[in-house]
Amino acid sequence: MNFISPMNLVTSLFYRTNRSNNKGSILMWITVNGVKARSGLNTGVKCYKDQWNGKGKIINHPQAHTLNESLFVVEASIRSIANTFQLSHIAFTANDLVDIYRGKKMSLNLKDVLDMYMDREMKIKTASRIRNLNSCRNRITEHLTKLSINSIEYLDTTKIESIYEDLISKGVTKSTLKQDINFLVNAINNYAEKNKIYHMRVSPPKYGKRKPSDITFLDETEVELFENYRPKNEHELKAKNWFLLSCYTGMHFNECKNFDFKKHYKTNTKGQKYISIQRDKTSLVSNQRCTIPLIKKAIILIEDYFKNRDLKSDYKQVRAYNYTLNNIAKKIGIDKHVSSKIGRKTFGTLMILKGMTLESVSKMLGHASVVTTQNHYAIILEERIFNEFEKIEKN
Repeated sequence: MNFISPMNLVTSLFYRTNRSNNKGSILMWITVNGVKARSGLNTGVKCYKDQWNGKGKIINHPQAHTLNESLFVVEASIRSIANTFQLSHIAFTANDLVDIYRGKKMSLNLKDVLDMYMDREMKIKTASRIRNLNSCRNRITEHLTKLSINSIEYLDTTKIESIYEDLISKGVTKSTLKQDINFLVNAINNYAEKNKIYHMRVSPPKYGKRKPSDITFLDETEVELFENYRPKNEHELKAKNWFLLSCYTGMHFNECKNFDFKKHYKTNTKGQKYISIQRDKTSLVSNQRCTIPLIKKAIILIEDYFKNRDLKSDYKQVRAYNYTLNNIAKKIGIDKHVSSKIGRKTFGTLMILKGMTLESVSKMLGHASVVTTQNHYAIILEERIFNEFEKIEKN
């Protein structure tokens, strides 16, 4: 490509008769700075010769207005592609515009784009890497399908960053989602390069720090929906009770898995029940055990369900647990991505909103510093401030 600046783009329409019948096609000549493309571009619009006025318009046709609009859209698309090149300082010719427009008419279906990328990677990657990429493809397809996105036509960098933030706000694991988004970006750019539709290329998204408002938790009404749900099988019963244990205690997946009734379930001198555990996140920096007082619902759940249960054999991986949790959430009408982490966030959030001090919540969650709790629950603290202010006003 030779760099052309400034751009002088000229388009002209002409009629070509079809040899097989009397109907003809409207084609477009494209010229950039006096150099015409090697062939005319078929606009896809057809009419009879007496319906073409020779001046770029279709007349005396029952759908003349619609067909003329189609011709306008083709020209607008050509100019849009040229402007994209110009703004990106990418050199181009009239032939490039024709090739790229023809590329626009090819399939931009998400499945086709991902399949082409996988075909390429399967030739050069190891078996284990291919398995990882297949997992990425399946997850990103599921995410985009839920967002009603089945084409890459409008997936630019800004849109992809927006999708990332949206999914993070719904509780999708950040590290896994980054892998999936990177897979999508690579697939789109591979497709764009192969088909010479360079304007479809996207830049790697910038992953900003998670905002405080992105915290996802269940409110008391949503927790009650889980409590009242009647499981259809053992898998659902197990997932439901594990999740409620997290909501009642703030324990995350590995801590629930290591929970042992005889070792961790305690009673103090006043007869109050509590859990005493070594938090996973702070065990490396402190040997101090974490004390979690138990509400009545938690005591009943633990003594009825977890007392004689070997939790280590319940789940080998968190994925199966999260899958069942999400299915339950959909059944009971919770429009959030419910995962094992949401139970812990729910516990911390509800304790803060009920008026418990930040220091106490921080200790129960096993945070190394109260500053960590402040950062995680900043938006919730703001809500509590307004709640407390309302109480003062009423008095």
